Amino acid sequence: MWQIVQTALISLVVSVSSIFVYDKYFSTKIYVFDYEAYFEGLMERLKKGEITQDQAIKEAQEVKEELNKFSKKHKAIILFKTSVIDGTAKEIKINR
Repeated sequence: MWQIVQTALISLVVSVSSIFVYDKYFSTKIYVFDYEAYFEGLMERLKKGEITQDQAIKEAQEVKEELNKFSKKHKAIILFKTSVIDGTAKEIKINR
């Protein structure tokens, strides 16, 4: 009887460990970026004269590059916030 319990516990530990390692290191993560809020803020700063049109374009290009680097580094899929329904994804915040 003890051998069955011991085998079950070992199987449980191995299974849980495998799932943890896979989730932590190998699985693709899903993140959300609220591009509407970011670009509204960018346009607001442009309207107020805090930045020029060229600076706004440069910032938008930098954000695009940042998101590309992030998705490659973190093995991630980045969705726009408006397309996410259930809200279980992690949100990416870019402050400028």
